[in-house]
Amino acid sequence: MESKNLRFAPKSRPVLFGLAAAAAAALATVANPGEARADEHVSFDLGNVRVVRQREASGDRPYFPAIFFRSRIGSRGSTGVTVVDYEPHDWVSKPLFRVAPRDHMMAGETATLPFWMGTEQWRNVRVVPASSLAEAVRAEIMGGIVFAFDNNNTPPHVIRGLLDSAGSIVQRLLVERVESGSVIGAAASGDFATFQRSLGERALQLLKEMINVGKMAELALQFTVGSTFNPDQPAGIQAFILPALDGMPASDTTQTVKLPGGPVDARMVVAGLGARTETLSFTGSGARYDVPLTIARTGSSTCAGTVSSLTLRVRTGEDDLRDNSVIRAVVESRGRAPMTIDIPTAGGIANRGEILRTITLPTAIPRAELERVGIAFQSRNGFAQTDDNWNMDAIEVRSGSERLLFQRGRPLARMTGPTSTWNGDVRCPAATAAASMPAADPIVTAVDVTLRTGGDDLRGGSDNAVVIVQTAGGNVEAPFNGRDRLADNTSKTVRVTLPAGVHRSQLRRFVIHTAFGGGLGGDNWNVDAVQLRAITASGSPVILERTGNPLVRFTGSLHDSGFDL
Repeated sequence: MESKNLRFAPKSRPVLFGLAAAAAAALATVANPGEARADEHVSFDLGNVRVVRQREASGDRPYFPAIFFRSRIGSRGSTGVTVVDYEPHDWVSKPLFRVAPRDHMMAGETATLPFWMGTEQWRNVRVVPASSLAEAVRAEIMGGIVFAFDNNNTPPHVIRGLLDSAGSIVQRLLVERVESGSVIGAAASGDFATFQRSLGERALQLLKEMINVGKMAELALQFTVGSTFNPDQPAGIQAFILPALDGMPASDTTQTVKLPGGPVDARMVVAGLGARTETLSFTGSGARYDVPLTIARTGSSTCAGTVSSLTLRVRTGEDDLRDNSVIRAVVESRGRAPMTIDIPTAGGIANRGEILRTITLPTAIPRAELERVGIAFQSRNGFAQTDDNWNMDAIEVRSGSERLLFQRGRPLARMTGPTSTWNGDVRCPAATAAASMPAADPIVTAVDVTLRTGGDDLRGGSDNAVVIVQTAGGNVEAPFNGRDRLADNTSKTVRVTLPAGVHRSQLRRFVIHTAFGGGLGGDNWNVDAVQLRAITASGSPVILERTGNPLVRFTGSLHDSGFDL
């Protein structure tokens, strides 16, 4: 099964608790919080699963779907929710991952989780230091909810539907509590300790609402209804809310709910976004699975040294890479022509398969100058009607022990013949102190956004699109089509003018937002290509380029799609 990226930027936000006047004033006075410090990349990684207690005499097949999220206090359109659930759920039985001759795990056995399960990377996070209340009221909040299941006979689409529904609930709660600012209440007018205490209490309540353990019995019933017999069983929940604040006191709470298969523990942790290493014990339905968790922060110190080789992991989705198609790594660095290096695939990559390859760069590159790593796809069949298509679901790029890039999607990229490309940002965490901006980090006055409509038009009228450029200091929106129709197979460009003093490193994300109904009675819209150009004093370089067939299809259930900058 696959991951689903949900990005939301609706035009209005309900405020359930209401912001106190002091909190609203504090939010309004912080135009660009944390301007004097560097950002960091933060990784959330699950390691090896160890079956401490098996649920069934014949052995278990544990798997760990997750919901990851990121949102900024008081910042409209900042919420991103990713539902991660790839097939195969019975991954421990597959030759690629199997840890024993049998296709189940027994008590005492350990297996390494696939790289696409239980991993997240949050890029360019600004962690607010203790005592800086003026910045804390606009801090980001990261987190994840990881579920453990013992795989049996519940159809994968049933699990996916339930997780997608849960992801929508998480998104709604983040918009209502975090984007509105109500998660801090009136605490912004007090001291830092009071602020942290209030935020911690409200964040824990938010986490309880996200998990909603009282509905676990309902979910278990749906597993049973969707299964012919012997359904998948919940075997524990580990949930985290991690405000980007140094020194925030931690709270750790566990609730237990009784289910037909046995009691299940749901653990909820609220803590500052610091480095963290612990073993998670997923306990429920008679099973216990222990999985180490590492949360790591990577700062600008990683910019030292040079890069001479890269290690890539690539996962194929529901459309394989044929043995006569070719993929290459494209490495871009500041001031150099792109490097293109073949990636051997030894006969292609099967559906839901993956490859691990280390490639040597023709020339070593200073780490500080590395900018993007991409994948170039080429079909070698030679005839349009037989060109290959390939779904890339996930990619990880490392230089030694440093993870330069981790992205996934449903799919992340659909490569269509005869050629297609995809690239991801691998720049160092941005050093954004205004007094020390390097010449290579120019001021961007505007962003030109070009979208190409594919085989399904945007009607216009009441069915419209908005484009959003997210920066370190907030979001800038612009109507894309107004009320005009965007016909099939046409392109349109709009300019998004930025506030004064925004540097390239402060551009965070680009989001397309729609608000139409979809389906037979509403509109659907295919976007086949996205290109963004940064308008600077020295030129207008391309900072984002994506293509697909379609790249994104907006419907009544998918209103937002975002891309990191």
